[in-house]
Amino acid sequence: MKSINNVKNILEIGGGNGELTKFIADKLDVEEIVCIDSNKELTEKSTKSNRDARVMYEHINAFSYCPSYSFDLVISLHGCGSLTDRVIDIGVGSNIRNIICVPCCYSKINNEKLSLPRSHILKSKKEDYEKIINLVFKYEGSVKESDDGIRSIMRDGYRLLLNFDRLFYLQENGYDVQVTSICERKLTFSNHISLNNSMRFAIVGMK
Repeated sequence: MKSINNVKNILEIGGGNGELTKFIADKLDVEEIVCIDSNKELTEKSTKSNRDARVMYEHINAFSYCPSYSFDLVISLHGCGSLTDRVIDIGVGSNIRNIICVPCCYSKINNEKLSLPRSHILKSKKEDYEKIINLVFKYEGSVKESDDGIRSIMRDGYRLLLNFDRLFYLQENGYDVQVTSICERKLTFSNHISLNNSMRFAIVGMK
């Protein structure tokens, strides 16, 4: 598996208050970080408090944004609903070598915008895909993250199917892919390993 290296300019999408941008700027030797967000108040606040010449905050809607030049890495932390897919599209469309996105808010996936599934391998099974999605979507948002049992498994199955489509889509566009956990499993009082928050991971694509 390839590793991410030689990253000099980074695009963060949906950066919110800019905390991840600040962390990256502090930890990595990069030349430029552009952080975009649709919330004008947050980007203006981050711009006013910014003291790092390498960092720029811009008020931009990601769904209408196309980079004017290529970046080495595009990243999104907790890309809400379809934002994760938009991040992937920007990365693929702009031929960005490295893509890292952490999916979030699966109940807000907009199928009309995306026309799911997008990967060829799942498009060939679209009828079956849609039957499963329609069957288990109801559990998304109606089951607590702390719950165990069949409803939790069904919810996670829905999330996995969406993320398999994302991984296959990246592979079909020439990326090596991997999934990286961003949270640790927690022990309960009975010393049983909990599988809660099992969908908290980053999708990584590298060329």
